Amino acid sequence: MSKPIEPKREHGDETFIRQQISHARDASLVRRLQVILYRMQGKSPALVGSLTDFSSETIRNCIHRWNQDGVTGLYSKPRSGRPRKLDDGIRNLVFKKIEGTLDDGEPFTAITFHGYLKKTDIR
Repeated sequence: MSKPIEPKREHGDETFIRQQISHARDASLVRRLQVILYRMQGKSPALVGSLTDFSSETIRNCIHRWNQDGVTGLYSKPRSGRPRKLDDGIRNLVFKKIEGTLDDGEPFTAITFHGYLKKTDIR
């Protein structure tokens, strides 16, 4: 059996990866960064797989991408297929509302945001 590949530290150490995790807005990126962090901490690929719910092949791919391009290698790549239904203007509105609050100062919840979308004509 071959030795598991290790993430190179030339692209960043554990502190750097923790910073990237805390600033990441994409859950997939966070999980990939966690793979790198766990492997740098010496956790076995099997344990990393159980912690992140990734297959051993996905873990190897994450480490290869990290070793080649650092954090930028872990970002999701564009996929082919049907384009998004929301254009950038609507998507930005959604993000702005999610980060905002209601008129009474309460933060948006999934339920209140759903109600907002139902009563707002965004077509």
